[in-house]
Amino acid sequence: MEWHLRQRQSWDVAHTGWLVAAGEPAWITREGDPDDHVLARGAVLRVAAGERVHLGPWQEGSRPTVVFVAAQDGVGRRGLADRGAPLRRAWGAFGALAAWARSAASRASRPQGCI
Repeated sequence: MEWHLRQRQSWDVAHTGWLVAAGEPAWITREGDPDDHVLARGAVLRVAAGERVHLGPWQEGSRPTVVFVAAQDGVGRRGLADRGAPLRRAWGAFGALAAWARSAASRASRPQGCI
């Protein structure tokens, strides 16, 4: 799942996983959590099934992108070594996605043009 945020949106988390920020900073809060989170480009926040999450731009007029990456079998990074190749590949894909988000945002922040 991917959001291109222009305004606040709410989401009911169906599966445990991670939210990854791409581009501009995104504001994220969970119902019942006293802390708000501001995710900078490439930052990650773990979310659990059953949570209600609110997402939005950190600054007015910005349009951050946030991507959800589902966990496999509810296993975090530490448990991958015990779960075999499929989960290691899934975590590798997650890492690649986070790297892509940082790279895309970096390219977008540099001036583009012809020489």
